[in-house]
Amino acid sequence: MKFKDWLDVVFPRYCLVCGKSVFEAYENFLCIACFANLPLFIFSIEAANNPIIKTFWGRCEVRYGGALLVYQSGSPYSQLFKEIKYRDRPDLGRYLGYSLGLQMRKRHAAALAEIDVWIPVPMTRKKLASRGYNQAVCIAEGIQSSLGISLELNALERIKDRGSQTRKSRIERWLNAKSVYVCAPLAAHVKHVAIIDDVLTTGATIEACIEAVRMKNDVKISVFALGYTES
Repeated sequence: MKFKDWLDVVFPRYCLVCGKSVFEAYENFLCIACFANLPLFIFSIEAANNPIIKTFWGRCEVRYGGALLVYQSGSPYSQLFKEIKYRDRPDLGRYLGYSLGLQMRKRHAAALAEIDVWIPVPMTRKKLASRGYNQAVCIAEGIQSSLGISLELNALERIKDRGSQTRKSRIERWLNAKSVYVCAPLAAHVKHVAIIDDVLTTGATIEACIEAVRMKNDVKISVFALGYTES
């Protein structure tokens, strides 16, 4: 028995979606069947019918928008987001971030080359200390490993903690996110910024980040997320 096979016997691995045992080396977090059925977000990142870009119409200008998955709260795939955010799985965030990067490189390499720096949505220092990691940073690190992108982890800061957005209405999310973020001036060469988060629902959090970035910087901004919630 190979050492890897022995480890699977002693420390069995399970698909995070269907719960079945996984044994193959390429089945990191998902069985091959669940991986093949991932609800991928397939849209051109600049098309007029891109729902992420449409989310920000009339609110702020977004150049490109993309995601890896379509997020639905009742879907078994929503378990992946819970694992990343609440169950100490930054490794899963990096893995799915890497997958997002591969999908974007395959479909949108020319557009991605325009982006100078990627900024993950920050969390407060208090929440970061409590959780131990920022899931948006983990996702961005995964994207970086597949695209070789530049990350900026210090310019954008969350200065207030107004609680989770999860159970708030669309209007409550928007009001709750206002005046929460500040951004320092970016390097002179930075003309196009991509903001990355785990899940995009109403866009209130990222809109607040965009306002903070543009307060001090004259840049184009694109928006990406691991999951996009359909209305």
